[in-house]
Amino acid sequence: MLKSVTQVDEISGESIALTDQFDFASFTISLKTDDENNPTTFSVEGNAPAIIPISGSWDMGYPYTNADGTASKIMLYSDESHSNKVTELTVTSVPGANKVLEFKLTRKTKGQAFVSYVYHLESITAQ
Repeated sequence: MLKSVTQVDEISGESIALTDQFDFASFTISLKTDDENNPTTFSVEGNAPAIIPISGSWDMGYPYTNADGTASKIMLYSDESHSNKVTELTVTSVPGANKVLEFKLTRKTKGQAFVSYVYHLESITAQ
């Protein structure tokens, strides 16, 4: 469940808190796994603007922390065969003792990043 979301101007570095605007506070994302903890499907709920696709399948670029220190990636696909990647999320903080996941969605044009959205989420128990 969302704790905060921030929009960052990648050119100027300025940021704007969006959590209490446009109903972002209602945003939740569920990253489902199979019995062996392999990624399966994802779903987004709430009334926040549809910056992230609302459903599909997901996978990790690499299932563990990257040894070279680069950020892990969550890839979101519109299909189960993973042939149509719709977006990529950069993991900036992984759950540990505080059970917080933070990821960044960056928008680019002609390879140049111009805006990103940083989502700070806290785990909730699935019902």
